[in-house]
Amino acid sequence: MSKGDYLDKDNGLKKDGAQEAQNGDGAQEKNYTYFFIALAGFVAGAICFGISFAVKGAGLYLLIASMFCELGCATFLNAQKRKYNFPLVMAVRVACYAVMIAAILIVIIGKIAVS
Repeated sequence: MSKGDYLDKDNGLKKDGAQEAQNGDGAQEKNYTYFFIALAGFVAGAICFGISFAVKGAGLYLLIASMFCELGCATFLNAQKRKYNFPLVMAVRVACYAVMIAAILIVIIGKIAVS
């Protein structure tokens, strides 16, 4: 058997996660990748929300697309919070949920008014 065999636990090699946990420095590396992806999702959702009132016949579809974009934004903001948290994440999260709730309310009110 080789030295890197999974059954050989006393070979002195440690995995990357265990080695990082052993360092214990706790410093987070500044990485804004997920935030910028979330920001793009927020902008796309806000544009879909705004255009849904201008394009005749596509309003419901654009509102649903807006909700999906905002859901993706919230997901990437959660990933950014785990990677490196900073105050702007919370501001974009609040705006994201505001647009998502507005789209949901418009869909619900529209369905009630139609039926």
